[in-house]
Amino acid sequence: MSEPLRAGGRDAGEDLQILSYFHFAMAAMIAMAALVPALLLAIGEVLSRPEGAEVVRTDGARATNTATIVLVALVLLAGCALATLVGAGARELHRRGRWRLAVTASALQCLFFPLGTLLGGVTLTRLRDPAVRATFRHP
Repeated sequence: MSEPLRAGGRDAGEDLQILSYFHFAMAAMIAMAALVPALLLAIGEVLSRPEGAEVVRTDGARATNTATIVLVALVLLAGCALATLVGAGARELHRRGRWRLAVTASALQCLFFPLGTLLGGVTLTRLRDPAVRATFRHP
């Protein structure tokens, strides 16, 4: 497949290869950030139990603990889903496969402020270029 050339003889999507590596790194950072609330909850549970003593919790404390666990699980699930989507978008950027998935992943990555916003904005700007869009197999 011949690819459109920019001024200077460079290929129109050459910088997408570099951007895809940054997207892979951002996906890993999003996944790690999603683990932070779960780690804090686990550390809090360990520290709240004195050695050798049984912890007695009221009904309100049990309800709060249950709600906290549910909220942490939802944050973990949402973070892992976002990281997976950003990783899939990075793969499509690298392979120049599905343009829409790359755009969607870049737009959702903007939610991860400030690095994701910067990287997503730069990538969206490049993906809007018609010469770059033409390099994708599935525009």
